[in-house]
Amino acid sequence: MGVAIAQVVGTVRSPEGQVAGAIAGLVVREHGLLVVIDRLEASRLAGDGLLATVIPGTSCPTLVQAVEVAGGDRELRTEGSGENHLLLLPIWDRRHAWWVNPLRPGRPHLGGPGGAL
Repeated sequence: MGVAIAQVVGTVRSPEGQVAGAIAGLVVREHGLLVVIDRLEASRLAGDGLLATVIPGTSCPTLVQAVEVAGGDRELRTEGSGENHLLLLPIWDRRHAWWVNPLRPGRPHLGGPGGAL
């Protein structure tokens, strides 16, 4: 029996809820629940090929990668094209407990991928 790949449905940003913020964690659907994992855990899971997402506006699944950047840090991004499609996923604002649409910042997107966490 293989290990299940978790579906990434959103991001957590730093500073909290800011579209221009760095990805500080991911929101994954696990056993029907939405769970926030921090960037370190997400990097580990991505390195093992255990995170995937669907590119927004399409039905194209893609793996999430942890790519080493300057200073030895690791950046989470989608595999393949030069664009990071994770930046298009809804943002979970933990401080306000609402979703932010990265394409329409400044207004809460209360529905999000499965409601509130």
